[in-house]
Amino acid sequence: MRILITRREHLDVPDGINIFIFSLADSFTRLGHEVILLSTYESDQEKIKKYYGGFMFKKIYGLIRHTPNSSLYSLAKVFIAWMTKGRELIRNLKPDFCIFNGVVPFMPRGIPVVFVSHDLEPRFISHRLRNFVKRISYNSAVCVVATTSELKEELVSSQLVSYEKITIIPTCIKLSLYQCQPVRYRRRAILHIGTAFYKNPEASIRSFEKLGSQDVELLITGEPSAELQAYIARIQEPTLREKIRLLGRVSDMDLKRLLGEVRVVSVPSIYKTPVASPTVLESFAAGTPVVTTNSITRDIAVNGFNCLVCKIDTEEFAEALKRLLYDDILWERLSENARLSVKEFDADKVAERYLELYETHVRGVRHR
Repeated sequence: MRILITRREHLDVPDGINIFIFSLADSFTRLGHEVILLSTYESDQEKIKKYYGGFMFKKIYGLIRHTPNSSLYSLAKVFIAWMTKGRELIRNLKPDFCIFNGVVPFMPRGIPVVFVSHDLEPRFISHRLRNFVKRISYNSAVCVVATTSELKEELVSSQLVSYEKITIIPTCIKLSLYQCQPVRYRRRAILHIGTAFYKNPEASIRSFEKLGSQDVELLITGEPSAELQAYIARIQEPTLREKIRLLGRVSDMDLKRLLGEVRVVSVPSIYKTPVASPTVLESFAAGTPVVTTNSITRDIAVNGFNCLVCKIDTEEFAEALKRLLYDDILWERLSENARLSVKEFDADKVAERYLELYETHVRGVRHR
């Protein structure tokens, strides 16, 4: 079967949705299907190799070369690209099944389409316009996949799509790519992944300051903004400031190495509706406990079982980090449970569920 997976945003950047896309594409490919990826933007092959070189897929297509900003002109250009080049490309590719991550401004004729909802955060268009577009697209699709229980509830309460049309299938990662190191080999370090505003790196820094520990490092991946660098520069204690290390964008291999080296991952992310965080899943796959917030779905994060859930910018959050940095017994219990919890999010299992979805909704025969 030829499967087309699309995304409006870039495919050559390290983020959670792309981890899902490449992991799913890899599993489909290994099951014998032909997988084609399509994005608004043409991809930098060197970046693809750096961040997703270990994954299998057939080919990547992009519709336009440069990266537009969020102006109305640029949004119009993206719209036109999908309506013309995108529509023609999909028609020529003749996929058997389409998995759209985010809505597109048209529905391919005669091709079953599933939309995947990863979050409901506002982007570049108004809330009302976004919901209007989603409502039309979702109700034209075979079904809508929500990646968390909370997203399904919010999609229904927002009247974007009916309850019966939504299926919950989680996001995924490829578990075989991660290795778990015992606690005795771990660095006394905290890892924060991502510098986008919703990743909230400043909250990890504030919690790190509250620790005041001289033997702990805070490692931050992602392109640091000038504001973030200035924020760190204002830390008065020089020894603490020197323990904060901005690593920039790291390769897929280096990130997995870091996840297996540190004692704890800090995830103070901010989302209106709880999401299935690939950062948490990757940490669990490496057996690394997480301190996070209620922005992470209850489908993944279970406080006291596989992670510690706290409010952002509280003494409790800093104390939770401290416990996992120094309490080996707690660390080992959460680490073991994290590795058990993440098994349901393996890409091979999730790929099978999408194939079942195809058989059930499109061909009327449940996949065996």
